[in-house]
Amino acid sequence: MTISLTPLPSRVSAKSVLPNTDPATGIITTTGRPTRHDWAVGQTILADMGVRLDIAGAGRNHGEDLELLAAWLTAHHATMLVVRHATNLHSHELLDNLALLCEGVGVHLALTCDDTVGHTLVDWVGERSGVIDTNIGALLQRMNEAARPQPSITDDDEPHFPDFLPRVDFYLFRSRCRDLLTPSDFAVVDDLYCNVFRQVRAHPYISSENASERLSDGLRDTNSPGRALTHVRAAQAAMFTHGLLLKVNLDFFLNGVADGEHRRLTPGQIRSLRAYRQPWRSCAVVLRDADLTNEQIRTLRMDQVTDDGDLTADLNHLPLTSDARLFLRCQRILRTIHGATDSDPLLDTAASRIQAAQRRSSTDLNLPRVPTREPNTTSRKHRWNYDLGTSLLPLTTQHLPSPESIRNGAHA
Repeated sequence: MTISLTPLPSRVSAKSVLPNTDPATGIITTTGRPTRHDWAVGQTILADMGVRLDIAGAGRNHGEDLELLAAWLTAHHATMLVVRHATNLHSHELLDNLALLCEGVGVHLALTCDDTVGHTLVDWVGERSGVIDTNIGALLQRMNEAARPQPSITDDDEPHFPDFLPRVDFYLFRSRCRDLLTPSDFAVVDDLYCNVFRQVRAHPYISSENASERLSDGLRDTNSPGRALTHVRAAQAAMFTHGLLLKVNLDFFLNGVADGEHRRLTPGQIRSLRAYRQPWRSCAVVLRDADLTNEQIRTLRMDQVTDDGDLTADLNHLPLTSDARLFLRCQRILRTIHGATDSDPLLDTAASRIQAAQRRSSTDLNLPRVPTREPNTTSRKHRWNYDLGTSLLPLTTQHLPSPESIRNGAHA
């Protein structure tokens, strides 16, 4: 661990010269707040890593904050902590504790101050054999060398699609849309309708389970109930040509699609889970999203999570993004700090609290709704497909007379 002190031009805002950084780059930029308390410094750094202090799990426990800071900094693979206005940390004890934290996780501590002040900081840094820069250029060069490329996040917005479509049976749907929609909106709807119709007609559903999975998979990138309704009606029309009636719990399907219950979390939604101070809460959400049951989440062991934060091959799960692995990595590090071994559970909390954390994410971060009561032994995807209520019914019935029997006069 090294320490540096860099003077900044007093006529320029420190934040304009050193803007906030994404922790994923390995550099965390924070601001020294006028305070005499260690917990205020710790919570400021947590907030600059994305943690929100107004949602579940927030607290003011300095001992816990130190452990969480060490876990988050290590999980982010942080290389540098840049402190703007470090002169606001009047007490050398605060600076000593901050330096001790950075030394423990191997992070370079870069202090900055206005070029008109900072004499006490010069003495403090000099006593610790730190580097004292003469201008900001040296600091910017160190930051450029230490920073990793910032990962890009795809936009969660989707192209326009009409959401208010006629709720009529599949054999009337296309004509009613033509009658009621503007030509431009109908062209958008009809393009999706024809694509789905051709796909399902060429490759019909072979079972109710197959229909549920393919309906959900076809809408994995949208929350539009209009797209969902168009998709279902086109699929029903296509299955009708194969002599089968496709039935769906339409109200559940449309409401679920609007709430995002049918799809995995988007990259932006997963990144929003950084807001939780306690990483186990984020882990509970991303593990459910990876299609683990709550029983699997509760019994997940430390040795089933790799050093990179991925799950081992013995677990049947959906792929985890780099942001999702961050939370598992952080929780594993935190549990190691607490003395957990490989055979100990990753989430050292009750099953009821895991379910409560999953539900709370809906209100805290506006994530897709989690039902109040969920069986512990079934996965999110399995529950969705079951509740969708799809069925394939043949269009013939033994209760109606056949044309041949009518011609022979048997039912005269």
